[in-house]
Amino acid sequence: MYGVQVKPIYDKLYPELKKILCLETAARYLGLSKGWGIPVMVYYDSGRIISSEYFIGKKVENLDSIQQIQKNGVYCTTPERTLCDLLLTQSCPQTASQSLITYYHQNDGDISELLNLAKTYSLTEKIQECLDSALEYYDE
Repeated sequence: MYGVQVKPIYDKLYPELKKILCLETAARYLGLSKGWGIPVMVYYDSGRIISSEYFIGKKVENLDSIQQIQKNGVYCTTPERTLCDLLLTQSCPQTASQSLITYYHQNDGDISELLNLAKTYSLTEKIQECLDSALEYYDE
């Protein structure tokens, strides 16, 4: 599976640039999704990234304002930020749904931390709707 190749791409491309895995790549790397995680998507705030079919840079104003964790030497958006980003960008609905249900089960149904962050983006209702649909679909 391509997802296991995220770290080598992250490490080799733009090694001097601080970057944070995001969106589908973060969902894969965090184990929320079974998707490929390719192209590797990262947030960055300085320098220049030339996007390709394997690596996409999304410039942000300040990386310090992005909720992040470090896992095995790779910076990544937190699970909560990853889920909010997936729903905000309306990227792959299957990845968002699968990631949300995985998060729900990993946290024994406690999504309070996610809902606290979701308030910031006015996503509380959308998360609850998506979760209800995902529970109905995946838990049948």
